[in-house]
Amino acid sequence: MTDQDAPSPRTDAAERILTAAQRLFADHGYDGVSMRDIAEAADVSKANVFHHFKSKAELYRLILDECTNEFRQLLTLLRTNDGSIEQILTDFTDAYIQQLSARPEVARLILRQLLTGKTSDPNRDHFEALVAERFDEACEAFADFQRAGRLAPDVDPRALTQTLLSGHLMLFVLRNVAERSRHGKALAGTQQYSRNVLDIILHGVLSPRRNPESTQARGN
Repeated sequence: MTDQDAPSPRTDAAERILTAAQRLFADHGYDGVSMRDIAEAADVSKANVFHHFKSKAELYRLILDECTNEFRQLLTLLRTNDGSIEQILTDFTDAYIQQLSARPEVARLILRQLLTGKTSDPNRDHFEALVAERFDEACEAFADFQRAGRLAPDVDPRALTQTLLSGHLMLFVLRNVAERSRHGKALAGTQQYSRNVLDIILHGVLSPRRNPESTQARGN
């Protein structure tokens, strides 16, 4: 991309509009938000919103595109990691957690769009296609590690991808529930939660099997 092709820097008003719109869409969905709502939340005029974005559909689509593009940057880091599979998963989930922590409304927006997208939303097919593309890219990254002998041959890259992404995404979705639960309060520490998830993935949940020879020796 040349300097002439690079997008122009956004104005402060445009950034405020995007931030406000993302929060409102995450809380109320596409149909539950008007351009007037966005203008009031961004502390700008409605005309100013239309000056930067010609329609609500265009604004919403831009937000969805940016959400998936941010995740694509993580996939680039994943593919270029030369560490052990344990280090690869740790670095990837740390970056994923940091990304979601910086903008927790993104997690709500993504899930709302995937679970409650309606036919009146002109961006539903577009977003689902983007998410499917990112999911496939993550699966391919782990499949490449597997072909290189860095991931166990009996691991399903698709299941690993889904476990990693959904497990960490749900941390932000269930945060309020976790804070009310005496068992869930420990989930408040995002990095420790991530370590617990990785420990389960890497080492499983079953108790170590006893060595038959050791068991027999104790019996004698």
